[in-house]
Amino acid sequence: MSDPATAPSARGVQHAPEGAGDAPSVRAHLLERIAAAQPGTEPYRHLYIENVLPDGFYELIRAHMLAAKALERSKDWRQDNPGTQRFNLLKCEDPVIATLRGVLSDHDVIAALIAKFYLDPSAIMQNGLVIHHRFEYMFTKSGRIQDIHVDIPPKYLSLVFYIPERTDMTEDEELTNGTILYGRDLQPRPSMPFRKNAVCVFAPHFRTYHGYAASSDRDALVMFYSNPAELKKWQKMRLAKGDDEAPFEGVRDLIEDKLRRHPLIEIGRDQAVLRRERDACRINAPQGAVLKDAS
Repeated sequence: MSDPATAPSARGVQHAPEGAGDAPSVRAHLLERIAAAQPGTEPYRHLYIENVLPDGFYELIRAHMLAAKALERSKDWRQDNPGTQRFNLLKCEDPVIATLRGVLSDHDVIAALIAKFYLDPSAIMQNGLVIHHRFEYMFTKSGRIQDIHVDIPPKYLSLVFYIPERTDMTEDEELTNGTILYGRDLQPRPSMPFRKNAVCVFAPHFRTYHGYAASSDRDALVMFYSNPAELKKWQKMRLAKGDDEAPFEGVRDLIEDKLRRHPLIEIGRDQAVLRRERDACRINAPQGAVLKDAS
């Protein structure tokens, strides 16, 4: 199988149509939408931002995605699970993706997003965040699910950009196909609708339980901001088999360490509260997974 980081890019979408916007206008639009976004608080702090990209630029991204999806049918790429294919964009140099990646790497864009979740955003920015290597389209077939999990500790923000292929989805279809957030009781809360040109964002911690159940084909662009040094710590912990079996203290240790250094608005600086969050964490499988029927 080919490595998705070196998989062929989707060609054929090279120039923005008139009015689609260049990098400065895309950046300005995105910063405006982030500034206007009001975080949700249930079951944990998150953002759901509609019209996140300029309309013309979004259509360009969608056309690029559809070209990648068509190419995907003839390529044997690494799979997330049966029914889900990935198309990695980290090294894709097609102009529309290079522009998007540049905008999302912009210091002010990252800082604006971080400030929605963390108490000391400047300290995080000084340490450096980058786009994680999983910057990719995900094509999920109808009927597939993503099990409940929290994202790994080196990830400071998780983003899912919705790019539906269908343009005729009903409101019910959008709702059932969205990202599902789960409460402390692991019961689903209302999802963030799978609506075109929308993004859902959250900062991973002890109980950012989430997943999805695809009620129809679900096409999205997934990305994360991570800290390279902390990613190495995570990889070292996994190589030492600290994430292989219960009680999965390795992942809890790394989450706690991150949140002590960079407290969240949601949890605060009180170490007793942080400890209670750790004790209540329901991770019970490798890589931050939560199995509801585990004994």
